[in-house]
Amino acid sequence: MKILISDYDSTFNPIYAKLSVQRNTKAIENFRKKGNIFILSSFLTPSKIQRKLEKSKIPFDYLICDNGNLTFDERKNIIQANYIDENEIESLIEFIRDLYEIKTINYLDPYENPTLNAPYQIRINTKKSVGYNTLSDLEFDLKIKSFLNQIHITHNSNLRNSIVTLLKELKLNLEKDNIYSLGNSIKDSEMLKSFNGYKIPLSNPYLILDNEIPLTEGIYTLIKKL
Repeated sequence: MKILISDYDSTFNPIYAKLSVQRNTKAIENFRKKGNIFILSSFLTPSKIQRKLEKSKIPFDYLICDNGNLTFDERKNIIQANYIDENEIESLIEFIRDLYEIKTINYLDPYENPTLNAPYQIRINTKKSVGYNTLSDLEFDLKIKSFLNQIHITHNSNLRNSIVTLLKELKLNLEKDNIYSLGNSIKDSEMLKSFNGYKIPLSNPYLILDNEIPLTEGIYTLIKKL
C-alpha cells in the first residue's frame, strides 16, 4: 500500500492546463483501485473546498483543509478538527474589547453555522474599524484575520502536523518510503520535505530553486513513478 498527499490549489487543478485535471482524476481513480490511499490538502475553508470537489467529482480518501485545521473522510465525516477552547481566547477578547469595543461575538462550527459547543471559528464585529491584519502580529497562538469591523479567529494550524495526526489515526504500518506528496507553494514545502515530496513546473520560484525537491509534471506523472 502507498499513500499520496497532494495539494489541491493550483496543483491538482493547474490553471494553465485543464486537461491535467482529467488526467489527474483518472490516475487517482486507478491509484485507489489498487488499494492505495489518496489524501487531498487545501488551504480553502471546508465549505469552499467541498463545493469545488462536489462540482469537479475529484475522488479522495481524506481531505485536509483550512490550512490543516480540519480533516474529513470521503463521506464527509470529521476525522480531526481544531476547535477553540474559550479559555484560549479570553485575553484576546479582552484586548479587542478594550481597543475596539465589541458589538457581537459569533461562535461558529466548521460550516459557519452558529454553535453553542466549542467553536471551530469565532467572528467578532467591532464598533471601531480594526483595519486589515492589524492583529496578525500579536503573540497569540491563533490565526487572526481582520478587515474593517470584523475579526475572524481560528487555530494557527500546521499542515504537516495534521498529516502526521491523520496517519496515526489510520494506524497503518507503513514505511516512510511509501508515503509521497505533491505541491507548488512555499506553504507546502514542510510537507514535501517530510513525505517524499515533488513539485510541479508552476511552483513558487523559491520552491523551484530548492534542489532537495524533485520536479514532476503532475499527479498523473508522479503516479506512474510509484
